[in-house]
Amino acid sequence: MKIPFRTLSRAFFIWTILLVIILGSFVFMLLLTRGKSQTIRENIQELRKDMNGYQKVDTCISLLYVAENNSRLFIITQDSAYLKAFTGQLQTVANILNDFETERSNHSSGLSGLMASKRESNEEFIRMKIMVDSLFALSVQRAEQIQQEQSKPKPPPIRVKKTSKVDSIVLEDPKKKKRGLFKRLADAIKNKPDEEVTQQKTKVIIQRDSLVMPYLLARELDLSRYEEYDRVKRQLNEAEQKLLFLNGELFANLQWTLKSLKAAEEEKAREFRRLLLTETSDKFEEVNHLFWAGAIVVLLMTIIIIRNLVKLYRNDVTIVKYAAMATETARNKGEFLAHVTHEIRTPLNAIIGFSQLMDSDRLEGQMKESVEAIQTSSRILLTLVNDLLDFSKLERGKLTLQYQAFNPVELINEVVALMSVLAGEKDIEIISKINIGQSVCLLGDEFRIKQVVINLLSNAVKFTPAHGKVLVEANLESAEGQKKYLKIRVKDSGIGIAQEHLKEIFEDFSQIDGPSVGKQGTGLGLAICKRIVELHGGKISVDSVLGKGSEFRLAIPMRGAEKLKPVQTQSPAVTQVRLQGKKVLVADDTKLNLVLMSRLLEKHGLFYDLVASGDDALELFEKQPYDLVITDINMPGMDGSELTRQIRTNADPLKASIPVVGFTGDLSDRDKDFYADLGINGVLSKPFSEKEFLSVLGVVLGENRWNN
Repeated sequence: MKIPFRTLSRAFFIWTILLVIILGSFVFMLLLTRGKSQTIRENIQELRKDMNGYQKVDTCISLLYVAENNSRLFIITQDSAYLKAFTGQLQTVANILNDFETERSNHSSGLSGLMASKRESNEEFIRMKIMVDSLFALSVQRAEQIQQEQSKPKPPPIRVKKTSKVDSIVLEDPKKKKRGLFKRLADAIKNKPDEEVTQQKTKVIIQRDSLVMPYLLARELDLSRYEEYDRVKRQLNEAEQKLLFLNGELFANLQWTLKSLKAAEEEKAREFRRLLLTETSDKFEEVNHLFWAGAIVVLLMTIIIIRNLVKLYRNDVTIVKYAAMATETARNKGEFLAHVTHEIRTPLNAIIGFSQLMDSDRLEGQMKESVEAIQTSSRILLTLVNDLLDFSKLERGKLTLQYQAFNPVELINEVVALMSVLAGEKDIEIISKINIGQSVCLLGDEFRIKQVVINLLSNAVKFTPAHGKVLVEANLESAEGQKKYLKIRVKDSGIGIAQEHLKEIFEDFSQIDGPSVGKQGTGLGLAICKRIVELHGGKISVDSVLGKGSEFRLAIPMRGAEKLKPVQTQSPAVTQVRLQGKKVLVADDTKLNLVLMSRLLEKHGLFYDLVASGDDALELFEKQPYDLVITDINMPGMDGSELTRQIRTNADPLKASIPVVGFTGDLSDRDKDFYADLGINGVLSKPFSEKEFLSVLGVVLGENRWNN
């Protein structure tokens, strides 16, 4: 079953984009809602300000009423406290109007419908300013007249006071800017000089002539002067009445104007309040809509997130399921390959064994060619089986490295010598350049490294045409501490590899298709090489030019090791002498293997008993003496491992120490240690050659105390 990863990725991308768009819309709505809320707050603040506007006008009217009363009380009582209160109240009105003008000049509600009423209010304030100015002038004149009355003698002496006044001449300066209504009104109440006109100061010239005469002499005054005095007094009374009338009229007009202004302000406030309430209601409605839209967006986001989480969970479950299936498939494939290779090894062992028993030197003609063909085919088949077995171990993770000291120079020379036979058939020259000292020893898995080099050299020879060349170069580079890098380069002058196939060359079951050789092998050789190199922590790479050849490079980190002790090898003649006359018990459930073993033992002068099960072998072992036991490890019933346990636990010490050799189709380095712990002295991996068989028997019997 194939997982539609591209479809899932595309759907995930689309849902992600949709989620981002919805999230952006939600943020935009939040910002829009914030702006609407700010507008509502500003409208409420403006509403509060305008509600206080006409209240200030009410305050001015009330203060003017009180100021008028204080002025009348001052006229009646001539108490300066009333005059002081009167002046302070007018100053307060001026300040309130000044502040009110400032607020109106800074007012910006955004409601254009109220702008026309502003001009009308300004004109009303101008008229009110003129009235207040006149009120101030009359108040000053009245105060002076009262002072004149107070200066008259109640009886003589009589003081006559003459006042001359020069009125100011006011000239407008057209270049100067007009001033605000409330500012001018406040300045008038404060009796400040106008900054926008050219004004001559008013000069008051007071001449006082004092005439002191006794009361009796007053009767003798000239009647005309007394009449003049009476006339002046009447004029002063008339002026006082006029001033009082004008004062009342000014107060009445000012109060009427303020009431009109209050009514206008109330009307404007009502209109402004109505507009603000309408706008605020609209904003609240918009905020409400935005709230529900935001709720819908949040709901959609929640649904999408939950849906994606569910999909992610399902995808994770699917991935885990397919990972488990892949693991199970790989395990089953590895077990299947191991089982198949084991089953192939049994008949292959017989083919190789019987073909080697046939002495090709004594054969002639077609028979000799047939035997050689069988041997060649069996070797090729053995290589394929070994590749499949290694691949199955790698798939199951059962291939482990066995680190031991080895000489890299000897390793490469052995591989070159081995491949020279194959290269000689095609007249291919193998050039070896080893830049490593003869005595250098490294710590690593010699067998696996040799397997990698053999694979690379065999491919180079296979894909190089006749009369070509193959170069093998080895170097050892030092790194940090005792760490070293074994670098091997294999270069050929073969057909080369196309650039588009270089990335696939190390994949499983990848085959090189050449015009002269076609597709050969299982396609596992380079894949196994890559995995073995990576198990060592190294790297392998390739460069190739089509038609000119390929170059494989590998670098494996290793550590130095102590020098190897020389190993003494026994000649086949010595081994054969040690085997002659020995009695061997052979147990195997495969008839072909029993026949092959009998031929090999007869050829080298050994006596033997053949049995097809572990139980029969144990029964014969108890009855008869033997020098060696050979058993198949994998047998039905009592297998080779159990048979070995029974032998090692025998009551007779001599029988318990008899050497045991086992053979199996699947042998790993871990299995060797396991079998050694069981008491098996030597293990052969099927298929095995006659030479390998004799070598193991020679070692096992040589270690036995019964060996001659």
